[in-house]
Amino acid sequence: MWHYSAAGARLASEFELPGLRPGTSATGPADVAIRLGHVEDHLRAPTETGPAYEADATTFLLKSSRLRLRVTGGKEVVVDRLDATDDATVRTLLLGPGLAALCYQRGLLPLSATVVEMDGEAVGLVGASGSGKSTLGAFLVRRGHALLSEDLSAIGFVPEPVVHPGLQRHRLWRDVVDELGLDHRELAGDRPDLQRYGVEPTHTAARARPLARLYLLGARPDAPNDGFERLRRLDAVGALSATPILPALSPLVSGLETQFRQLVSLAGTAAVIRWTRRLDFAALPAQLDALEANVRRTVAAGG
Repeated sequence: MWHYSAAGARLASEFELPGLRPGTSATGPADVAIRLGHVEDHLRAPTETGPAYEADATTFLLKSSRLRLRVTGGKEVVVDRLDATDDATVRTLLLGPGLAALCYQRGLLPLSATVVEMDGEAVGLVGASGSGKSTLGAFLVRRGHALLSEDLSAIGFVPEPVVHPGLQRHRLWRDVVDELGLDHRELAGDRPDLQRYGVEPTHTAARARPLARLYLLGARPDAPNDGFERLRRLDAVGALSATPILPALSPLVSGLETQFRQLVSLAGTAAVIRWTRRLDFAALPAQLDALEANVRRTVAAGG
């Protein structure tokens, strides 16, 4: 068994999950058990069905021709490998939609975000695949900030929003790896069918941090390096509604009212800032300077 800490829970896994913080079995039974085993191809009476999943209020079933994965009650994850023989693919699905479902079942909100710790607070880079959140996160860590969570970030409410440590390994495309001056041949492949690689960060955050700022990433060819727009609370709630992973699960598991309350809490506690920029490596140093300056200005303004 491997023991980890992620999304505010202690995990005991029959499957190795590099990139999660090591945990210990000395403090009693784990909160979540992850094991290999048989998973049925359908739920008995699903109340939500997507292109590759079924779900009800307590169970999430991810299914494909190569792998099935079931998450139950926020306490158990069962992986049926079928013919998915490569570990990287299993880990990608387990730490993606599998972890998102686990978050919902445990009362957390999984955002499509990379989060770094800056001056003791969590700063989230929020966006869809290809928006540059992992790239920005990797270069911010190079500047001495600590990686809190990569790609999927679990937000807890205690009662104010905090970000729990999650996957603490960069997932970077080949061009970003090259820009960092790394040799991709020396890196583990994050997916065997894609030129995406796992890169160990130089700094990681060991515990949950209060969520201070969320930057919603957008791209435009003629965008300035410092195109920041602070959103008002109502606009922020609307913008944040598009950022959770597997959003259909939230009202199914916890109800629409809870989902709305979580979004309002995020918008009321964290500064939500739309950042439109160029996707251009040459502009990246100036963009990082602008981001750090914006964080400092936001702190000085009191929120």
